[in-house]
Amino acid sequence: AVLGDIVMEPLTGRLKSVLYRFSTPGVQHLYFYLPSKGASRVLARLQRRWMPPSATWLFPPRSDLHDVGGWSIEWEGHESADKPGWMHPAVYVLTAACYSRDMEQRKVRQGPSAVQLLWQRAADPGSALGRALQWLQGAWSRRTKGASTTAQ
Repeated sequence: AVLGDIVMEPLTGRLKSVLYRFSTPGVQHLYFYLPSKGASRVLARLQRRWMPPSATWLFPPRSDLHDVGGWSIEWEGHESADKPGWMHPAVYVLTAACYSRDMEQRKVRQGPSAVQLLWQRAADPGSALGRALQWLQGAWSRRTKGASTTAQ
């Protein structure tokens, strides 16, 4: 976890918020909050979930871009614009984009992880794992197809 990336106002130098970054298995989190002596106020929560390759999905995606994952951004809203620490939502989107770019560059430098290698093998129809997943997908579709014809 990283704590202490401070966001300051450009002209006055006043504290806008503090950025807190951490990861849980499969999810990256970014929190903007305004520290105070009492309870700190969360300004925005950004989360990005990892998705397995689309070749391992039960139903294929409609587009090649559907399996890249995306950010979920929760923020206070425009009605809180008069409160201290409020930032335009474009700041959060830009932060998510820059963080994604940094993470992608880090992955290129480090190479694939063990989980990514496993999913690559699962997506390869020539591997034993890939053949097993294809068999499971076929068995599932036969099962669901049979259940839909008996229901009619």
